[in-house]
Parts: sequence; structure tokens; C-alpha cells
Amino acid sequence: MYNYVKIMPLFLNILRLSPNVDSAKILLGTHSLTTGINFQTYGINTFFGFSSLLLDNIWRIGANILFILLFLCGFISVAAIWRKTKWEPGSRTWDMLMSAAFAFGLLLAPYLFIYDLMLLLLPLGIVWSYYIGGTKGRALDGGSLLCCSALLYIICFIGSLITLGQLKLCTFVGVPKCAIQLSVLLYLGGVTL
Repeated sequence: MYNYVKIMPLFLNILRLSPNVDSAKILLGTHSLTTGINFQTYGINTFFGFSSLLLDNIWRIGANILFILLFLCGFISVAAIWRKTKWEPGSRTWDMLMSAAFAFGLLLAPYLFIYDLMLLLLPLGIVWSYYIGGTKGRALDGGSLLCCSALLYIICFIGSLITLGQLKLCTFVGVPKCAIQLSVLLYLGGVTL
């Protein structure tokens, strides 16, 4: 764990739209591995990825500030919610908050690629467990929950491709690369509901 904490700042420097080659050399060891470095930043579905994709090539310090602000807001929000919650494991309120806290935790992680989004199945499973019987005799009738769940998964799985398209469009137009990671916005909206 000590080594992981020691290399984490270097790792975050290479998961950028414009990676820091010196950090990559230290992390990966040899120059030959870093000459064609191209990490798929467009696939990071967290506050870090959102901030880097939006501001990294325009204002790198601003990208770091935005990430720190989003991280702190998310962390404080989760802490405030749990501070006000009574200890009632197994209750609907407790389970829904546990689901939201777990999902929010994924957004707070420094990097979360598309294959990591399968972790969303756990909070979604908790939420859906309250809608198994449906309403008015209609099985799995979650109404807006069903729509939001389907939209979340569709955008999460194609969101990185949409982001890649935005980056390629910026290159084509001749402006600094920047993109909005739609999956993070939708994911954040789903967690806060």
C-alpha cells in the first residue's frame, strides 16, 4: 500500500489528455515504453476524468482545482447524509443511502474505466430490490427508475465513444482538445435522485 500511495501522483499525471512523459518514465521505467504513450483518458468515468477531459488542455491547474472541488463536494455530501441518518440497517432508507454512497464512491475514485462500471450493478441491485414486485400488479414497474437505469447503462457504455468523438472533432476543427464526459453527468444525476 505504501508503494501504491507513493506512485499514485505519478500515475494521475500520465492519465491526462497530455500525459507527463517524465512521470511515465519514472513509473514505467524505460524510455522505450513511454515514446508512444497514449492512455485512453476518454474512458475515465469519474470526477478526475471529467475534469481532465474538460480543462486539461485549456487550463491544467483549473482541471486539478475542478477535480478537487468535485471530490470535496461529493465527499462532504456523502458524509453529511450519513451524519443525519439513524442506524437502521435493512430499512429502505438505509439501503437507498448505502446504494447512493457506494455509487458516489465510484465517482470519487481517481480512475474508473468503462469495464469498472459493472460495479454499478451493486447499487442498482439494491435499488431494484425494492421494485421487484412492481406497482399496481405490474412486475418490475419502476417507472422513471426503469428509464433512468436504462439510460444510465446506455450512456455509460457508449459515453466514452461519444467523448472520443468530441476529442476527434476538436482535433479536426483545430481547437485544443476538450470534452464533456456525459456518463459522469448522468451518473451524478442518478446518484443524487
